[in-house]
Amino acid sequence: MAEKRPLCIYAGSMEELATGDTLPVSQIPVGGIIAATPGSLPAGFEKMDGRFVSTITYPLLGGLADVVAGQQWEMRDAASANTLYSIAWSGGLFVAVGNAGAILTSPDGITWTTRTSSTISLLYGIAWSASLFVAAGAIGTIRTSPNGVVWTIRSSGTTNALLGITWSGSLFVAVGNTGTILTSPDGITWTTRTSSTTNAMYGITWSGSLFVAVGNSGTILTSPDGVTWTQRTSNTSNLILSVTWSGSQFVAVGNTGTILTSPDGITWTARPSGTTGNIYGITWGAGIFVASLNSGTILTSADGIVWTARVSGAAGFGGWSLLFADDRFWVPGINGSIFSSPVPRADSRYLSAMSISGVSYYMRCA
Repeated sequence: MAEKRPLCIYAGSMEELATGDTLPVSQIPVGGIIAATPGSLPAGFEKMDGRFVSTITYPLLGGLADVVAGQQWEMRDAASANTLYSIAWSGGLFVAVGNAGAILTSPDGITWTTRTSSTISLLYGIAWSASLFVAAGAIGTIRTSPNGVVWTIRSSGTTNALLGITWSGSLFVAVGNTGTILTSPDGITWTTRTSSTTNAMYGITWSGSLFVAVGNSGTILTSPDGVTWTQRTSNTSNLILSVTWSGSQFVAVGNTGTILTSPDGITWTARPSGTTGNIYGITWGAGIFVASLNSGTILTSADGIVWTARVSGAAGFGGWSLLFADDRFWVPGINGSIFSSPVPRADSRYLSAMSISGVSYYMRCA
């Protein structure tokens, strides 16, 4: 007799449809419920009562296995031809920005709407303050919106490209070319700060007590208030593109596989990444770091020290901004693509079904 387990059945997106009764581990039986997109429904399935039900039997590829956050990825088409560089989440709305002034919004990360930004300048970064989205980009471009729909032109006071932006809870800080650092308490009025570097600064994060900005030629700057900045020794001359904070550790990533870690933003240690590719972005969430390479590869790590390569299915990623929001990791990509990876429940394991029409299907064991 085949082993049976109670299961929750999932598709490649791992969106739960229903809790199964009992199911042989070796197969999806006739009548088994499985998720699928109507437009790409594989042969042998039909829709019944709003669910897709198998009319033939499919053998499973493997056995029971734990699934790690950041391991399974799916693409969302934002209906834009533009490369997207950054994405933010307000708690109810995603906003992505990119080439040619592209701004797109989505309530769920699935259906996206193009918005008017009144600029053709490339938008590199976006941040949310709890009441305002602020997008920053080329030639000092700043746009603000309370709802992601209507955008207002703001004066930054600079024509330098603004490549990264963050919000601390009380202050926006934007960084960019030739060492540019700007601060604003409201996203409207901006003040230029002295950075003591002419290197381009690409990424910035806030730990709760310290800003850390990273950039060209291994430049790392820190500031407790966004006003006074101190240069730190990174021990690398590689371009550093992105930095994040986990609650106990900063991790910065960049060209030629560069990964650096620091507990305090002051002392930095190089870590082996297992790649010589350019690592564009990094974020932290659900107990792991997730980093993206321009090639489309994903790296994950629980501690910032030991890294594992993951396959995303992406042709490439555009920007150096990743996001963890709504229980998923989000990575903006080329040609209007956005990739996301769900965080599995801690008490769940998965069975992987065979690939059907190029789609891998999953079932969660409760």
